[in-house]
Amino acid sequence: MITFLVASLLVVGVLLIIIEVITPGFGVVGGTGIVLTVAAVLVAWFQLGSREGLGAFLAAAVAVAFVLRTFPKTRAARAMILEEGLDARAPDPVLALLVGQHGVAVTPLRPSGSARLSAQLVDVVSEGVYVEAGTPVRVSRVEGNRVIVEPVQQYQGG
Repeated sequence: MITFLVASLLVVGVLLIIIEVITPGFGVVGGTGIVLTVAAVLVAWFQLGSREGLGAFLAAAVAVAFVLRTFPKTRAARAMILEEGLDARAPDPVLALLVGQHGVAVTPLRPSGSARLSAQLVDVVSEGVYVEAGTPVRVSRVEGNRVIVEPVQQYQGG
């Protein structure tokens, strides 16, 4: 009876650890698997003897090591791993120089659009307000690659 309990705890514990490795989650399933596996080892150790306890521990370790070693080579694992790199760029340092510059909205800003600043066309975002094309704007700040503008009363050249 005790041997069946140890084997059951061990099998269920290792299966839960495998499920945690295969599926993303919060660790509850894997934590439960670890607890059940440790319980199997402890029950085997104290009820059946140290040799059986060590055997249960080695069986669990070999099963988990086997899964961790073979799973990454499966088609399911390769489907979960990003192979291509991301095409991300750092913010353009030149954009920070635009803060305070004046220009004109070339397109309507709802809230994003284009504005002409210092004879160059720049993608901009308004401060959350609708800005009609032709309205004078000023660059209030730059956040990463976002150039944020606000409408101004009078255009001061540019």
